[in-house]
Amino acid sequence: MSRVSVLIPHYNQPILIVSAIESIMRTCLSDVQILVADDHSSEDNYIQLRYVLEYLANKTNLNIRLFRSDVNVGTYRLKNDIINRIDTEFITFHDADDYSVPMRLDCLYNLMNKNIHIDILGSSYIDFYQNFYTVNSFRIKKFYRIPYIAHQLGKKYLSFQPSQLIRFSIFRTLGGFDGTTRIAADDDFLLRAIHCVKVRNINRPLYVKIERESSLTTSSVTGFQSETRLNYIKKLNQLRNTIKSNLPLSDYMNKPNDVRFHLNEIELK
Repeated sequence: MSRVSVLIPHYNQPILIVSAIESIMRTCLSDVQILVADDHSSEDNYIQLRYVLEYLANKTNLNIRLFRSDVNVGTYRLKNDIINRIDTEFITFHDADDYSVPMRLDCLYNLMNKNIHIDILGSSYIDFYQNFYTVNSFRIKKFYRIPYIAHQLGKKYLSFQPSQLIRFSIFRTLGGFDGTTRIAADDDFLLRAIHCVKVRNINRPLYVKIERESSLTTSSVTGFQSETRLNYIKKLNQLRNTIKSNLPLSDYMNKPNDVRFHLNEIELK
């Protein structure tokens, strides 16, 4: 069993993922495994992905595992499948085009080892705007230390999942992510989590989110103003108004994947 697993969903970003992995591995922790889940990228991008992962694994002796879906199903269905396959002490989810601050894993891991009752620990993050019509700019996004209190105060943005380190055992209670959607299931997961496990944030920014024009949150199909996302936000608002603490544990479980697919592990040479 690995101590820390880093799951990176991937779709047609074989060059960008190199910097993401290199940033993650600026750590003193041993026994960290990188799990790359490819969401049926185009054949040329998939070939490039295999090449760069094999290069990184051989160059740095990293423990990198590659999985590939036979159809495109979206990041949350991939995450659910991987969660059901692995055993690890902690897991973190990292976007393929973002960066970790050096020693991010060390900081979160050490804090969670000192506070064994914390199940999910997130951090502030740097939001960097790139490739838009204005000069590159950034801002630091911070959160309430206790997301449950923020929720009770009516706040909607409680934590940022890629910044979090998660104790893997909580998936026995939460199951995983909403497997019926391609968007915003991070928020659904967190709303369920704050009502049945202990979630905390720290103010130190440990993650760099790159806002690109073609990203999931900025594209015309799945972006913040898209019809798809606005419809899902309505469902999230209903959940915000109805979810409570001390419900039967089954009420906090995720909706399982609604699409059949095969996720095959690919041997890296």
